[in-house]
Amino acid sequence: MANRPQPLDSKVLTISDLKAEADKKLPRTISEYFNHGADDMTTLHDNEAAYARYKLRPRILRNVGAIDTSTTIFGVKASIASVVFCHTPIPLGFAPCAAQKLAHADGENGVSRAAARHGLAMCLSSWANTELGEVAAQSVHHDSSNPYVMQVSLLNDKAAARRILRRAEDQTIEWEMVVPWLREHTSMEIWLKGVYTPEDVLLAIRHKLDGVVISNHGGRQLDGVPATLDALRECAPVAKGKIGIAVDGGIRRGSDIFRALALGADYCFYNGEAGVDLAIKILMREFKATMALTGFPNIVK
Repeated sequence: MANRPQPLDSKVLTISDLKAEADKKLPRTISEYFNHGADDMTTLHDNEAAYARYKLRPRILRNVGAIDTSTTIFGVKASIASVVFCHTPIPLGFAPCAAQKLAHADGENGVSRAAARHGLAMCLSSWANTELGEVAAQSVHHDSSNPYVMQVSLLNDKAAARRILRRAEDQTIEWEMVVPWLREHTSMEIWLKGVYTPEDVLLAIRHKLDGVVISNHGGRQLDGVPATLDALRECAPVAKGKIGIAVDGGIRRGSDIFRALALGADYCFYNGEAGVDLAIKILMREFKATMALTGFPNIVK
């Protein structure tokens, strides 16, 4: 077909292809660790299937000669009077994923280099194999100012959580009892991950959090909860104009990013362990094509 771009890889055309290649190379126990979820994995599978339930509506004769896929995320207070937002080329970043060295010796450093190369946000898990400073330092090699986020899930051990916050302070990051405590110990943005209901979005707004991430933690905690995309549809109207809202879980195509934005997300987080650079290129190409074919020259419209 005329103007069809060349494949990025001879064997891998989609994220599904990439996953199949990774499964061939990884030991079975490690592959199962990354691919499996809680109990019968109903939620894990529904996270992905939900995106297929929302259909795209192509538009024609629209000026899409110059597609702008960029967006802004994570305001950084530069002064009392101003907020500077991190600019990213696509509303996509890497969700926290534990023990990435199980998939590759480079682990989080490899993901960090790919994120820096493409200017994408990266969230580091509290259970990462690599120390935060080393991960963030990978961006220096690419002269990148892409944002880094630190997941804090050690709140029962406040001393440990404080140490993580201190180490994250010169990069970027995460309620009731803990929100005032977090505010006291960091000047960074605080986003709450694992929000799933409009009621909790309202609580996040009341407690003056900067954002929420609609997430069921990859279907690894409570099986039987709705897909994150369905939860996003309920939560987004409550969040609109009052608090930032992101979503993770189930994203496998660039068109999935488009669906999430159409349902109210400001940003999407994606989990990937293998072939990170190629995965980014595939998702960016698919997202841009989806915007063009649906008649949207930029994200604002």
